[in-house]
Amino acid sequence: MKISLNKANKLRQALESLAIPIPTTGVVRSTMLPGNIRKAVEEAREIMNKAGEKNAEKLMFVKIIRRIIDDANHESGISVILGDIAAIERCLAFGKAFERDQSYSRSSAADVEDIINAIEHAEKIAAAKPELAQPPKNYTVSLLTEEMKKEDTEGMKRFKLELEELKEKRNELNHSTHIELPKDMVEFLREFSLIK
Repeated sequence: MKISLNKANKLRQALESLAIPIPTTGVVRSTMLPGNIRKAVEEAREIMNKAGEKNAEKLMFVKIIRRIIDDANHESGISVILGDIAAIERCLAFGKAFERDQSYSRSSAADVEDIINAIEHAEKIAAAKPELAQPPKNYTVSLLTEEMKKEDTEGMKRFKLELEELKEKRNELNHSTHIELPKDMVEFLREFSLIK
C-alpha cells in the first residue's frame, strides 16, 4: 500500500499512541470447580500473551515506519529542509529574546551624546560650586543604533519569509512523496482501524 509521507507521519503518531491493554493483575479469581479454574487461568494467560505480542508487534511497526519515513525524508530532501527550518527558528527565537532585552533599554535610553554632555555639565557645575555636586547617576543606554535596529527588523522579516517558504516546500514534499508500507503492517493497521 502506497501512502504519502503526510499520511505516514499521522499513522506513526496513531501507532505510537495506540493503547493495547494488557491484563496486569496476574491473578484469576474463581469459585469454580478445579477444571474450570485451570481453563480460566489458561484463557487469561493466552489473552495476556496475545496482548503482549500485539504490543511488541506495534513497537516493531513504529520502528519500521520511522525508518521508512526517515529514508523518504532523506531521499526527498525533507531532512535538509527540516534542518534549515530548525536553524531559522533558533535565529528568530534569539532575535526575539534580544529584542525583548533591548526593549527596556530602548524605552529608557537617552542618546549617548546627551548622556556625555549631561555628565560633563554636571562636572563643570561641581567644579565651580562643590555644594551643588550630585552623586553619579546610572544611565541605561541601548547598544543598538537606529540603523542597526532597522537592519535587524529587515533580517527578521527575511527569516520569516524564508521560514514560510521552507514550511510550504516541506508540506508539498510531504504530500507528494509516497512510501510503500509492508503488507503485514497494513494488516496490523487495518486490525486496529487505523486505515481502511
